[in-house]
Amino acid sequence: MKRMVLIAPLMLGACTPDLPPEPAPPPADGGLCQAGPAQSLVGKPYNGGTARDAQRLSGARTLRPIPPDTMVTMDFRGDRVNVYTDENGTITKITCG
Repeated sequence: MKRMVLIAPLMLGACTPDLPPEPAPPPADGGLCQAGPAQSLVGKPYNGGTARDAQRLSGARTLRPIPPDTMVTMDFRGDRVNVYTDENGTITKITCG
């Protein structure tokens, strides 16, 4: 009987679910977003030129425009710049993630 008591915790340990994988490390060649340099675009109209500028100034690999009342995923991506606009298409906020 004592043997069963000692073995039971070991058997239960085998039933635990696998842990989720570790997040991927940041890209080795850069691409991490830095929103600070792109803040000069706040207040300007959002268009192809300001979109390219936001991505270039932030150093981000990807750009996500976010119009008003748009639902977005909450996943964090260090290589993405988010450009928020108002109803008139004016850039109101620039963040990373």
